[in-house]
Amino acid sequence: MNIRRIIIITLVLTLSLLGCTEKKNRLNEDDLIWVLQKRWDDGKWSDHKRITNRYNESNHLIEVLFEFNNGTEWKNDYKIEYDNDSTGREIEYLGKIWQDSVWMDSYRYLSYYNADKKSIMIGIVSDSGSWKLSSATLLNYSNEKLMSEKSFQIMDGTWNASYESSYEHFEDLELLTGYTIGSKSKKKSSRSKTLFDKTGRKERVENYRFKDNNELLISITYHMYYDDNVEIRLIKKVINKDSTINFNKSILHYAGSGCTIENCVH
Repeated sequence: MNIRRIIIITLVLTLSLLGCTEKKNRLNEDDLIWVLQKRWDDGKWSDHKRITNRYNESNHLIEVLFEFNNGTEWKNDYKIEYDNDSTGREIEYLGKIWQDSVWMDSYRYLSYYNADKKSIMIGIVSDSGSWKLSSATLLNYSNEKLMSEKSFQIMDGTWNASYESSYEHFEDLELLTGYTIGSKSKKKSSRSKTLFDKTGRKERVENYRFKDNNELLISITYHMYYDDNVEIRLIKKVINKDSTINFNKSILHYAGSGCTIENCVH
């Protein structure tokens, strides 16, 4: 199994989960068609990844395809296949990596609900041709808002807590604090601060890590919205309190966008 790709997939899933919020952007996430990611390289933006969503006739997401750019063309990287229940709720997603010109199973996540809220996610990984139980995440809500998530890993038949995140919700601000959990300790490891504008759209996300219990700002994501159903998320790395540099730019194309997957003008 390609360890590098597993790490990338796990990171993508983690960031996706941590990005969950009770507030919605003006553009409907169910209308997201494709995303172009660019990296700042040698003083210019270069194509890095391309993400394409596929929906069924009921407009339920059933597949997300990730491609990478090798400098001259787009190549398959990995994909996620979704299985939904009759109401459109995701009950399983299956991750596959592109290896030796075929799609190979890599991991699965099963979702369980309490009423209409996702309450448990079970992680299963592919191991020598069979599936092996790997992780579990418990989600806790209060007044319809997600308040915390706690992740567990299984080793030698024993479940051990590994990570926890807690949310604080305010009118125009959401705080997400992450904790790493060891056998005898629980330490703050990260924090994100999401700021919203007056319409409830994300405006800026500040990401921090903790060192000696002090917050260190490491990156800022700016959200910009355009009339042609396009959103741009610009990530800047923080060098020091007075200096930032470009790092990543994601161009999200929603239904009705004037760009095509072959030609993006942004």
